[in-house]
Amino acid sequence: MRPLHWLVQTDLGDRSGISELLATLAAEGVPFSPIARHPPFSTAPPVFTFPDDTLVLVYGTTSLVATVAAHQPWAPGVFFEPAQFSYSAWAQHYGEHLLNSPSEVIQTTLGAVATLQGLPGDDEPIFVRPEHDLKEFNGGIQTVGQFRAFAADVARGGYPLMNGQTAIVIGAPHGIDAEWRVFVSDQGEVLAASRYRWKGRKSWVRDTPEEVLAFARARAKEWSPAPVFVMDVARSGEGLFIVEAQCAHSAGLYDVDLVAWVHGMNRVVQRWAETTAPTARPGSATALRPSLR
Repeated sequence: MRPLHWLVQTDLGDRSGISELLATLAAEGVPFSPIARHPPFSTAPPVFTFPDDTLVLVYGTTSLVATVAAHQPWAPGVFFEPAQFSYSAWAQHYGEHLLNSPSEVIQTTLGAVATLQGLPGDDEPIFVRPEHDLKEFNGGIQTVGQFRAFAADVARGGYPLMNGQTAIVIGAPHGIDAEWRVFVSDQGEVLAASRYRWKGRKSWVRDTPEEVLAFARARAKEWSPAPVFVMDVARSGEGLFIVEAQCAHSAGLYDVDLVAWVHGMNRVVQRWAETTAPTARPGSATALRPSLR
């Protein structure tokens, strides 16, 4: 196996679990280096030099992940391709398995919200999220009036990372009983999982029902946006649905088994290296603001 080195961003806040991740890497004898700070709007990757055969695995903010994907200074660095991590890609491949399925959503732009037809009244709730997985804003439930006011602020230039062309998805709110984060490979291997919300409230529990894991395995075997990724799964009514598929390199870890997660990520990278040319580039992107989900 090729030597492997982790690069871990450390300025992610008290609740990010970074200290636990660093302690796990050290205890498991996995080489790593901390990245003390990555400037939010930087378009240059951190400067680290490794022997040519070293595999490098990055974990940090969406800004860092996007920058590394754009420049690809190491192999693989990150597994991230923006077109794959988008609602349009999920809709094409997961269809009615999505909580907000393509048959019931409106795909539009922030600039179109002011005059968009077909929305309920201003006091009615809607679910809104960005089209892409770079967290231009946090998806969630707002009233139509609140979101139209937000879109108007964007139009006035109040948010430098967004404009009228920013793609969004609008859907109906769905009742959700519980949500789980499942790190899964493109071969359907679950690396680690954790519940993170119960009845709308934060609830970090490591034990994950087998039916949730089986659902994630099956969907990942049908289609995966990357060799490893996060599938957020929700129970709504009697069914299980995909909330979204996220980049594994910037997703919050909640209460996952860190030992299992670290070794699972390492396995995926080694497998990728065995089947991919050394010059292959797993993704590209444009740097955006930091956000640890």
